[in-house]
Amino acid sequence: MAQQHEFNDTKRLIYTYATLIFWITSLILRQYKDDLPYIGGLNTEFITLGMQLVGLAMLVIAMRYSKCPSCEKLAGGGILNLKKCKACGHALPE
Repeated sequence: MAQQHEFNDTKRLIYTYATLIFWITSLILRQYKDDLPYIGGLNTEFITLGMQLVGLAMLVIAMRYSKCPSCEKLAGGGILNLKKCKACGHALPE
């Protein structure tokens, strides 16, 4: 059974921004890991690894909502203002 892909701009943006928040926070924690070796009794390295994995999962979900409903390829390379698919030219819903 073929899966119908949907393009949902709002969900795509939410998951993309959530990915950025998790990754930037993990980078900041890694920068200051000598000052904060443990957070809540857990090693900072494990916390940042978990944050990066959650961010990666959100990125995969964001890519799911970035597929063109017509050709089922990724709609394009930009975060904002995707108006049409770069592969087939199909107008994307807003």
